[in-house]
Amino acid sequence: MEEEFEDIEESFWNPEKENDSVVGVLKIIKEEVGKNKSRVYVLENNGRITNVWGSKVLDERMSIIALGEKIKIIYLGEKTGEKRKYHDYKVQRAVPKKE
Repeated sequence: MEEEFEDIEESFWNPEKENDSVVGVLKIIKEEVGKNKSRVYVLENNGRITNVWGSKVLDERMSIIALGEKIKIIYLGEKTGEKRKYHDYKVQRAVPKKE
């Protein structure tokens, strides 16, 4: 029996405005990627792969998420901290619907 193959669609998520979001199953966490040695979170949703660059805030939020969990990352916009501006995120995990 011959196998069929499909293309893998892969992109990077770049939120542009508050409440932009991405949903998917956390498949892989890549470490020390790029010139800033950042994390990249690899999400899969319906065969599409979305890469999400980590940051200090997002890495902290993602620290309790396990591989295989379905999550939603929501961009909360740019905030002003005590020392500098930063990009804020909210991370949610999927839970079974209550009947």
